[in-house]
Amino acid sequence: MSSFFAFEDSFPYGRGFALFGPGHLVWLLGILAAAGAAGRLYAGASPLARRRGDLAMGVVLLALELAYNAILFFGGHLYVYMLPLHLCALSVVLCVLHCFTGARWLGQYLYYLGMPGALCALLFPNWNTYPLSNYFCISGFVIHGLLVIRGWMLLRSGSLRPDLRGLMTSAAFVFAAAVPIYYFNRRFGTNYMFLMTPSAGSPLTAVQRLFGPERYLLGFFLLFFAVELLLWLPWGLTRRRK
Repeated sequence: MSSFFAFEDSFPYGRGFALFGPGHLVWLLGILAAAGAAGRLYAGASPLARRRGDLAMGVVLLALELAYNAILFFGGHLYVYMLPLHLCALSVVLCVLHCFTGARWLGQYLYYLGMPGALCALLFPNWNTYPLSNYFCISGFVIHGLLVIRGWMLLRSGSLRPDLRGLMTSAAFVFAAAVPIYYFNRRFGTNYMFLMTPSAGSPLTAVQRLFGPERYLLGFFLLFFAVELLLWLPWGLTRRRK
């Protein structure tokens, strides 16, 4: 059990799992299967059953996030770089709020930012320094997986229809959050939202190589807006045809 809750600095280099190795692929396939099953169940459920499902997912996500931070705190690891200021941590909070309130803009946010951000984290996890049997590794897959599953449930059921206004609102939220977080990063030497340097092994490393370290932030936001437009495009074209 001491190894199960051990923090990343307790493991020697090379003890983590390999990106797209067998263990990583099993997690990805499991999340994909769970998303498909949850989407079918949610789409075929009554309004009352959907509401109960919303509340249940909100409670589960909130409990997982609180447990994660409690374990960090009692283990003495809740320091300045372990605050919930990454995009996925913000997405968890907003996803919980959407589960409880059903606010329209929060649903749009889940499509434009919550789902793609969590999916990118699942494909290129920065918790691969942990072995697969570690709590922090399992928590990373489960929490990010639930963000993807929640977004797919809403899309599959027709509860969410992305639009251009939702894109603009989501982008404005991220920019408003990124400005203070950027200066927080500069003040405390952190890298929340990967605004200062890319996550190792992620597509952001190609952005840094292309734009250089001095213009990395410009490339970051150009990539961000390009992805957002690509996510909107299928829905925009469908509306235009109609």
